[in-house]
Amino acid sequence: MRRNKYGDSFAKKEDAPRPIRGAKKEEKVNPVIKNLLKEKEEGVTVSRVEEQEEVLVNSYERQLHEWVKKGLTVQAGLFFKQLTQPGLSVATVTMFNTMLKLYQDQRDSVKFKNVLDQLLAHETLKPNLRSYEIILEHVRDTSVRLKDSKDVFEQLQNSGFPPSLRAYNTLLEVYASFNKLAEVEELFKTIKTKGLTPDTTTYRILIQFFLKANRPDKASQITQEMKSVLDIPDTPKKAPVLQKNKITNVARETRETKETGVREESEDILGRVPRTQAQQSRDRQAQITGRTQEWDVPFEGLEDPLPVASLSVEEEELAKIQIFQAETAFQTRKASQEKMDTNVYNDLLYVYCKNFKANEARNLVAEMIKNNVPRDLMTYNTLLDLYTKMKDYTQAEILGTQMRKEGIVANEVTYNMLIDMSGKKQNPDKEACEAYYLHMKEKGLTPTCVTFTTMISLYSSLNDTEAAERILQEMQDAGVEPDEMTFTTLIHMYRNTRNFMKVVKFCKMMKEKFEDAFSAFFFRTLMMAYHELNQGFRAERVIDEVLEKVKEGKLVLNQSLCNAMLVVYKDLKSKDKLTKAEILWNKMLMEKIDDKEKGTKKKESIQPDLTSFNIMLEMYVEAGRTRDAVRTFREMEGRNISPDLRTYHRLIELAVKRKEVEGAENTFLVMKKKGIQPTPAIYAEMISLYVKKNTPEKALVLAMESRSTGARLNLVTYNRLMASCSKLRPNDVPKLIKMMKEDNVQPNDKTREYAKAAWEKVNRREVVA
Repeated sequence: MRRNKYGDSFAKKEDAPRPIRGAKKEEKVNPVIKNLLKEKEEGVTVSRVEEQEEVLVNSYERQLHEWVKKGLTVQAGLFFKQLTQPGLSVATVTMFNTMLKLYQDQRDSVKFKNVLDQLLAHETLKPNLRSYEIILEHVRDTSVRLKDSKDVFEQLQNSGFPPSLRAYNTLLEVYASFNKLAEVEELFKTIKTKGLTPDTTTYRILIQFFLKANRPDKASQITQEMKSVLDIPDTPKKAPVLQKNKITNVARETRETKETGVREESEDILGRVPRTQAQQSRDRQAQITGRTQEWDVPFEGLEDPLPVASLSVEEEELAKIQIFQAETAFQTRKASQEKMDTNVYNDLLYVYCKNFKANEARNLVAEMIKNNVPRDLMTYNTLLDLYTKMKDYTQAEILGTQMRKEGIVANEVTYNMLIDMSGKKQNPDKEACEAYYLHMKEKGLTPTCVTFTTMISLYSSLNDTEAAERILQEMQDAGVEPDEMTFTTLIHMYRNTRNFMKVVKFCKMMKEKFEDAFSAFFFRTLMMAYHELNQGFRAERVIDEVLEKVKEGKLVLNQSLCNAMLVVYKDLKSKDKLTKAEILWNKMLMEKIDDKEKGTKKKESIQPDLTSFNIMLEMYVEAGRTRDAVRTFREMEGRNISPDLRTYHRLIELAVKRKEVEGAENTFLVMKKKGIQPTPAIYAEMISLYVKKNTPEKALVLAMESRSTGARLNLVTYNRLMASCSKLRPNDVPKLIKMMKEDNVQPNDKTREYAKAAWEKVNRREVVA
């Protein structure tokens, strides 16, 4: 067993990565390939060379596939580079497809394009059906233009290969992501007319698309059709419950430390924490015997119940069908007495984890251990993905430790999940994320767009804009194109740090790059950025674009987007702003939810909430439309929405404008009874009303109450109160002056004028007396 400086084990010497010390040094070449090149140069008969090449090509394909399967991407890349040297005809389309699939899974667009260019420029080799399937999947995941996927599918049709169901499913998923209802239905009909039988992937795409489009009736229809076409029973069999293995020493230690409240530091994939003597002894014993410890630590070490993901009725039905089909295939393979290898178990494990069936996944891995079936990188990555999505980070960390113990070499996907896991904890582990990121680069693994985006998201959650910008620069230097999630993360970060100029900058870049791939979040953020920058005319243009896309069916309104549009309308200086706001407001009021749709997963409601009512109430009060303001408040009460401080402020402001003392006092008392503390602005409104009604004694009592609650009055409110007291209660003016000094409110000329008038009036009364 060989190990490199990171502790990664390799079964054979040739499996170990060959270090590249520099570009100037000559790369090591496989001896067999070197002999073939030498024989060609020396003039050996071509038939002999071709005969040797034909014998070796199958072994080369197997070797390349084995390295990719093990996650040895660096070695696979170097080996493929040697196989495709000029003058050597051992490369096949299968080898090209293997590398294309590898870089497709890694989302490495640069390397994917290089391999594809080599294939297209090859003299004898041409892409086959599998090549076009991989290319179409890559375009689906990386391109933001619908035209790109259409062009690849058209090239497949013109190549002479009949499109497979997998190719149709990929294009169907692209149409669904762009909300193309007509194209989705037409392509589904084409699949049937071509004589292809839709599988669970086809139906899954359709069901999820119709649920997203708020068509639960159509989703139910597709579900019933799936059952009849695929001959699925209404009550699929449950997964067999397997006997659990005994708890190992490591699991018992984990449970004991949990019960005592003492948390031991466990070694992660980087090996940063030294192992205990007991653990080192077990490792040495495993090296001597050639067997690793039983792998039930991730499943037996913790007893906390796992969270269950919430699915709609249709999605739950689809999950049952997928599990039933996978289990049927698994049991059929087992009954046929064929060898049950790792791939067979991984196929069923993937279905379990994809549908959040954690208990079934535990039992299946326990069966793998019982039958001595080795676990590979795919096994670990599938489980890591499950625990990361279910936010069970403790189990994921144990998986990373066990992965290192079994000598499984992590690939880019593994590191991406580990970085994402460490960054999404309740207290993000910045040091762990950075360590994974650096270790990934030290091992020669190329960070992908997902890696860079995850690191940017980490620094965004910590409001570390400098570090996020540094990662962005590294991403650009590496030639990795940012995707929609990258831009969304950056925009979210700058919005939280209130750097609205950067928000606008990245929104424009995103708009230029992704054309129609916009969400409600994008428009809401851009709209509010212009609003914060006091560029109302630009924000209004964004609203016009939103309404146009809604009309075209390319965008669906949600509550937060509607509220942002109302905020922009409220602060516009145009005369027709209230008219435009009322059109949107009436649309929000008219939305109703049918009783049939209450139990299904539907689009986000645009029904008005407390924020919406407060905005409209403020606009009506500002415009002096009393009846509409009262009607809005009655509508709010009818929807059982409890008023907040902002609502009461607007109601008091409305009563002050109408000079209704009783209404203002009742609202003020109700607010205090509900435990809502009035603000200085509300006290100022009430004092202003009392001053207008020539009742300064009530205003003075309210001013003293506001000071006792910590709500300090400003100079304008004091001057209003002093003006009223100087006329009707001049003896109270000295109290007001004392209150102003205690509140550190500096008097102005009007204050002195009111104080002088009160002093003269008091002296005149004394003279008369």
